[in-house]
Amino acid sequence: MANLAEIALRRLDGAYFEGNLPGNSATFAERYRVRLLGYKLDAVAETLFESAAAASRLNFFLALEAQLPTSLVNRAKSAASSIRTGSEFGQAMAKQPGKLTELRSIGEHELEDLFGRLVTQPLPYSEQDLEDLKALADRYSVGDRQAAARENNAVLAGLIPDYDWSRAMTVTDALRIAAVWSGGDQTLEVAPRFKLKRSQRRALSLALESVLEHSSYAYFDIARHKELWKRLFTALHVGDYKVPRLQAAAGMLFDGQLGSVDALLEYLIREEDLDGLLIHLRSMPGVFARRLHELIRKMPGRRAEIISEFEAVAGRVSTRVLVQLRNYFAGPSKSDAPNLPFAGKSRSARNGFLENRKSGDSSDVIAAVDSALSTKLSGKKVYIREGGEKIGVMTSNRSTATGSRAMASGSRVKLGDDPDFITLFTHWKNLDGGGRVDLDLSALFLSEDLGHSEHLSFYSTTSPHARYSGDITDAPRGAEEYIAVDVAHAKSRGFRYMATVVNSYTGQKIGSIPECYAGVAIAQSLNFGDFDAAAVEARFDLTAEGREVIPLLVDLETMELIWVDLAFAGASSGATMSGSNSLGSVLKFIVNYQGLTVGELIEKSGAVLVDSEADAEISIDPRMSDQVAQILV
Repeated sequence: MANLAEIALRRLDGAYFEGNLPGNSATFAERYRVRLLGYKLDAVAETLFESAAAASRLNFFLALEAQLPTSLVNRAKSAASSIRTGSEFGQAMAKQPGKLTELRSIGEHELEDLFGRLVTQPLPYSEQDLEDLKALADRYSVGDRQAAARENNAVLAGLIPDYDWSRAMTVTDALRIAAVWSGGDQTLEVAPRFKLKRSQRRALSLALESVLEHSSYAYFDIARHKELWKRLFTALHVGDYKVPRLQAAAGMLFDGQLGSVDALLEYLIREEDLDGLLIHLRSMPGVFARRLHELIRKMPGRRAEIISEFEAVAGRVSTRVLVQLRNYFAGPSKSDAPNLPFAGKSRSARNGFLENRKSGDSSDVIAAVDSALSTKLSGKKVYIREGGEKIGVMTSNRSTATGSRAMASGSRVKLGDDPDFITLFTHWKNLDGGGRVDLDLSALFLSEDLGHSEHLSFYSTTSPHARYSGDITDAPRGAEEYIAVDVAHAKSRGFRYMATVVNSYTGQKIGSIPECYAGVAIAQSLNFGDFDAAAVEARFDLTAEGREVIPLLVDLETMELIWVDLAFAGASSGATMSGSNSLGSVLKFIVNYQGLTVGELIEKSGAVLVDSEADAEISIDPRMSDQVAQILV
């Protein structure tokens, strides 16, 4: 379990915690942080130079918080001798202020505030979130705080004995809570085997009776997961308690008399009964948003009425769903991208493609969504870190590992000032338990229509305009593979795009490897030498859950990195990118897609963008999903 010093260093930028519990006292080394060549690192100092003479004993050991290439770590470890000898590296450090800064000390109240933010964060918890919550829950009280994410409500019910999980509970929340109490998964993706204590059975039965009393739609929700509910009703022993509505629901379910709201909506859509649909959808704005395109497509003659009705309730739809809806309607049509990629909600879920059925002008829908967004952050002062206004909004409904550096698919980053050479790379490290990880980097050069391609990989290592660094099969201390590109020569051969592909030869899903990222660096030639992290223009963690992943695409004309981070299935060395090919589907989608950026969302939602973090009510790094979640509630 993480100690409090570790949590403070990981989650509170520039802070350490010096508590009074064994193991929680930050060492002198942990009080200092060094910024080296654009990467944020924790620095561990053996000796503080209190005088000029003491400087000769200064030595740094770098923790891989930023998951740096091994070559840079080795370079950084020589910082002390470099400073003493006045080398180029030492001079560079000396010239740049803020390279070594003492971290601010924090108190109990800041850690307690952090605990409160974790409890109420809008994203489902990551594994790191859970580890930190467990450590902090032993020290601080949850009070009257309430989870903002449904799955988190179930997690807290199992983690914190005095947490009030019954507030604003739905019947599906009850399934999740019962699953957690039974030692199962709150996502319900694996059917739980319910085994509850008598006190838990009674509390859950009484809470469910109250839900059924106040919501007639709760009966529909029971029918959505009818097999799970049959199991839970059996485990609850509902006949032991005075819960007539719950007993009636159980009886109707086992008798086959309960139908789901989805089945009702499907029937009304088939009958084109818009008036009947609106009776239900007005009270379910989130469902309305998710069904909007289907309604427009199947009842085109009533398009204006459907959009008007949606706009009337769209203000009650979460910002996250509104951004997803806008990105869909502003995205490529069927003629440009026949298939749309989708990712499952968890690491065990299936990824794949859906038929793109969108066509025609969608400006009326986009206007309705923008109207709903316009007051979401009205008057709030927002600070965006590191010039991230042009980075796409991450709308994933799951929290990435804390400290990870992620980016929304479709985000674009300008690569230098028209460089002559670039290096595309991937970095990874073996699993924490020592399991070997062998990743293979390859590249595809593609024409503007994605029809003409050339392949570069460990079995085809050179071309007139590119060179591959070589195959690495084990990474106990971290490893990198690179592909260097002569931009002008590649363009002269008719290539517009270059895509990288990462294949997991040892079979792990890429997003499940704790240390794995990809990026682009500016190069001077096709010769590699030591990889220079100072030349890295952009690098981001890979989160896609697949054994074959496209990390990024480079537009050689505009010299932009287009972040992809999407999984696909099928051979990556095919000569053409047909629409039915999984890799081709990803590429056709991504070159025609650009989602709402963080800066655009701030502007459209009525917030005020400020230049100083000190003046902000909300401070976000667009690469951190848990921070972006603050503006997506």
